[in-house]
Amino acid sequence: MTRLTTRMLVLALVLGGTLSGCKKDEQPVNKPADKTSDAKTPGGEQRLGSNGGEEPIGPGETGNAIDQKDDPDLAGIFPRSGQVGTWNKVTQASKYTGQAITEVQSADVLPILQDYGVDWVAATQYQLGNDQEQRLIVLLFHCDNSADAYGLMSISSSIPATLSEQLGQETRLFDQAVGLSIWTGDYCLRVYSPKRQPPTFRPEMVAMARQIVRNLPGTSGKLPPDLVRMLPNDGLLEGRVHYLRGGDSLSYQYVQQIGMLESFSKVLRMGRNDTVVVAAYRTPGLPDEPTMIFVVRYSNAADAEAAQQRLATLDPGTEIGREVVPYDRAVGLYVIGTLTGGPYSRLDKTATVDTVNDMPVFPTLARKLNH
Repeated sequence: MTRLTTRMLVLALVLGGTLSGCKKDEQPVNKPADKTSDAKTPGGEQRLGSNGGEEPIGPGETGNAIDQKDDPDLAGIFPRSGQVGTWNKVTQASKYTGQAITEVQSADVLPILQDYGVDWVAATQYQLGNDQEQRLIVLLFHCDNSADAYGLMSISSSIPATLSEQLGQETRLFDQAVGLSIWTGDYCLRVYSPKRQPPTFRPEMVAMARQIVRNLPGTSGKLPPDLVRMLPNDGLLEGRVHYLRGGDSLSYQYVQQIGMLESFSKVLRMGRNDTVVVAAYRTPGLPDEPTMIFVVRYSNAADAEAAQQRLATLDPGTEIGREVVPYDRAVGLYVIGTLTGGPYSRLDKTATVDTVNDMPVFPTLARKLNH
């Protein structure tokens, strides 16, 4: 398995960004509140972060609490100074759309955000009291629908937050536990420390995130993707579900974040309207070795059948042939199977088509997909 260890977390980093990517004296101060697609990108350079991700240029910081009005569309979402504990708001909450999103996110990740229906991103910063070392970055992504917002949350982490830190509809740890990635309704909220280590102010961070979630409008009654809802609950590991879209960014998503072989995405040949869910299940008799399954939904049955044939004829002597074990048949629009070896599990020595077919999750899943 090609581990790609220096690249595994690139997507998590750039999708969260660090709004302190520039030196302090290079950052513009108090950008206008509204950023549209024809807005100019500020000067300065992007640099590679310590774990290989590009750190975007973000809103300027003054080091002092400010109370200028936020973008009118964001009114009431981001607490003002002193409204949540001792947090002081040190930048206006600005809204970025179109190409201007690259002011707070790497240009490389913009196509991925577009795949997930992100129509705007809001960004701001807080600090505890007057201590500039205790910073909190806040990014709010608004998507076309709740399924895409769930997907955006799911591709950034495999680690569920603790029960006391579960906010919105689902919360996972973000960027090696330096923050939280939260899905609620059509929003994906990220709050995190700009430092590359877990913050000492974790309870205060959770309190701020909780208030922002409460302030978000129209989040009730929203559901995760139907492909995720089809997954059998028995044996499913919490926080280990990833919902991915096809298109140009699929191989980037797999390779950078989940670590799947890039050749697997080439075998799948998923189009922009196709989707896949990758989920971890407990393996009977191997409690420490989860089984990673995949469920691909194609736009038409012919594409699903063609993908099934490609997977079924993989050479077991090749890397991908050893690591991808498909279920024995396509199920309508769906192709299902398991990933073995490498970062997924050590089942590569035992997994065969027969053992995969015998796993309880697959017959159950096939029945649900047939209905």
